Amino acid sequence: MKSQLTVILYVSVISLFAYSCSPVYIPNSTMVFENEAAGEGSVKYRQGIYSTNIQGGYAVSDNFNVGIAVNGLHTTEVTIGTITDLGVQAVEVNAVAGYFNKFTASNVFELNVGGGSVFYSRPSEISEYYKLFAQPSISFKNLNENFKATISARMTGVAFNYNDAGIDTAYFRGFGEPMVSLSFGKKVQFLMQGGISIPLQTEEVFESSPFIFNVGIGYKFGNKRSEFIEP
Repeated sequence: MKSQLTVILYVSVISLFAYSCSPVYIPNSTMVFENEAAGEGSVKYRQGIYSTNIQGGYAVSDNFNVGIAVNGLHTTEVTIGTITDLGVQAVEVNAVAGYFNKFTASNVFELNVGGGSVFYSRPSEISEYYKLFAQPSISFKNLNENFKATISARMTGVAFNYNDAGIDTAYFRGFGEPMVSLSFGKKVQFLMQGGISIPLQTEEVFESSPFIFNVGIGYKFGNKRSEFIEP
């Protein structure tokens, strides 16, 4: 039994090591606005395993959010024997907009859509990288409003060119990404997020990072409108 556990652990470590080598798709953190009324907004910093994420959002009406996300994507240089993988270095910029509805005192539904570009420094063979996504979410908060849990299901599509020996080839990839996001606090928040990224193609030509995990801090601004009209 002990030897079997050792083998499983060894295979798991090797798998994680392999996935850290220049994945063409690195999932960024999910954009969860958490607004409930016009005039509310937030800024968030989330640090993931392979991504650094800065997000900002604002409710322009009682049912409509807009936001932007800037992400740094990175993996480290890895050498296996005589082969060296330089890793990934890229910047991703996305614009996000979405509908939201506070359908009970403690629940908010969001449907966000967005898209943007990824600018790769490494590997240099990748260019013209574009991304689109759609993401429904449901949030649950406690009565004190200092804890919120959000369940999201993001569908992501990417398109990019890969230059091999001077020949550009266009590739298209899709991913299904269920995630859970937690926030602790009211104005100042501690953030945590975890999920998986599942390729929709049965045969993958390029590697992708299968895990999504990040922690961070956030700040909410804007005064929440009272639910009751004072006489």
